[in-house]
This record gives sequence, C-alpha cells and structure tokens, in this order.
Amino acid sequence: VAANSPSMIASIFHYCISVLLLSLLLLLWRARVSSKLPSLFDESKEIYDSTVSTGLIWILGLGIIAITNSPTISPDVQYMTSVAMVLSVTLNLTIKLIWP
Repeated sequence: VAANSPSMIASIFHYCISVLLLSLLLLLWRARVSSKLPSLFDESKEIYDSTVSTGLIWILGLGIIAITNSPTISPDVQYMTSVAMVLSVTLNLTIKLIWP
C-alpha cells in the first residue's frame, strides 16, 4: 500500500475519529465520577461543557466537510474547516480548565 493511497488515508482518518470518540466517552465518564468529589476538586461541569461543545464542533465541522466534498468547491474550505476544528477542540478543554 502506497503512503498516500486513499485506503491508507481513510484508515488513518477512521483511527483518529475512533480515538477522539473514545476520548470523549472517557471524558464524560470522568465527569460523572468526579461529580462526587468535594467542590474544590469538582470540575465535572467544565469537563461536561467542554465535551458537549467538542461534540458539537465535530458534528458541525464534519457536516461542513461532507457538504463541501465536491469537485466544484475549493479544497481550501475543507482544509480550513479541519484546521478550525482541531484548534477549537485543542484549546477548548485547556481554556475551560485553566481559566479561573
């Protein structure tokens, strides 16, 4: 299989989506478990909020990518949407947990 073959890229994409979905489920589980901690350590609301917003960002972003997947639309739209999704998801949890 060539390094840039469509099957290789699709396989990597599916792996990444699987890891992200698994991490979202893990975050929701940790939010549920941490809700029983004292209020000093209780960050379940922030984790839940960031998990829900991450899910919404992925749903909207993947919807945009699916809609713009045609030869008449510039590939820059999909690229910029992917970049915006990655930056949003990466910074979302970090900002919510660190910002006072």
